[in-house]
Amino acid sequence: MKTNLKLFFYIMSVIFFNACYKPSANVASDFLGENIYVKMSIDKKEPLSSVYINDLFLGYIMGKLHKNITSYDEADTKIFVELTNLSFEPLYYNKDGYALEYKVVLKIKFSVYRFEKLDEFNTQSEYTFYLPPNSVIGDNLKDEAIKKASKDNFDEFISLIALKGF
Repeated sequence: MKTNLKLFFYIMSVIFFNACYKPSANVASDFLGENIYVKMSIDKKEPLSSVYINDLFLGYIMGKLHKNITSYDEADTKIFVELTNLSFEPLYYNKDGYALEYKVVLKIKFSVYRFEKLDEFNTQSEYTFYLPPNSVIGDNLKDEAIKKASKDNFDEFISLIALKGF
């Protein structure tokens, strides 16, 4: 009798938790609406990186959330993106003084306008990468580091939106 009761409670708890679970991307997607306008403010110190991050964010919105990017007037939600910090910090040097390991620190501020209400979300991510000896950070390596760090920012943004959507 006790094993049947335990089995019953186990099955009920599995059913309950599976029925209540909804991925954060789905919650955020529902909260944001179908049509989204995105505007990236161009950082004067890092204009190319700002444009690159904007392109990555648009791809993320369309690819992961399956939303339409629209004009300002047609949008359900307006998202203003601002690059607040982008830095490359050397972490490890070889015996000749050349940096072999770097950390990119990326901070992005998202201002979301929905239903005549403003919500601001500040995200931060880091990504560590290595350089071959006696080399400098090239554009390809820099872009790849920004891409990986910005994905973490976008995921954090979606998680924060999902929390707000509950």
